[in-house]
Amino acid sequence: MKKIIIMCVSALTCIFVNAQQEAHLEEVQALYIYNFARNTGWPAEDINKDLVITVFGSKPLASELKKMSETKNIGRRKVVVKEARNVSEVTSSDIVFVATSKSSHMAELLSSMQGEKTLYICGKSGMCSNGASIAFTMAGSKLTFQISNNNIKNVGLAVSQRLLQLGEAVN
Repeated sequence: MKKIIIMCVSALTCIFVNAQQEAHLEEVQALYIYNFARNTGWPAEDINKDLVITVFGSKPLASELKKMSETKNIGRRKVVVKEARNVSEVTSSDIVFVATSKSSHMAELLSSMQGEKTLYICGKSGMCSNGASIAFTMAGSKLTFQISNNNIKNVGLAVSQRLLQLGEAVN
């Protein structure tokens, strides 16, 4: 009986720690996304428009970004956060975040958004080879990112040299 109680307490501790790490992950991803937006050269005609971020498949990240958007702008641009559950709900956006669970829809998403000047950020490592501009990756317990300058240029955007140096360059 004692072993069962110890196992249950251990399992609950693991679940609690994982939930805390996941909540922390969304906070960090939201900060990264804001910094990516700050270090992106947006079209001059968009300077007086809202900066639209669509989160495809991650309600916790969308909630975190919505909280941040209440107090933080990108330059003079107000940030508007939208959520999408499927590709058809992803409409014209400056940034689209694709959750790991939705990464298999990347090609369909890129096809549906063709011609848009959109920064595509994926929660799954290696997705720059599938068209993502930036892909989050974990280095141990640290969140880092891969960045494809080619993919960014292909959608008509540019990012700062500083951002390119901070990430792992991939093509």
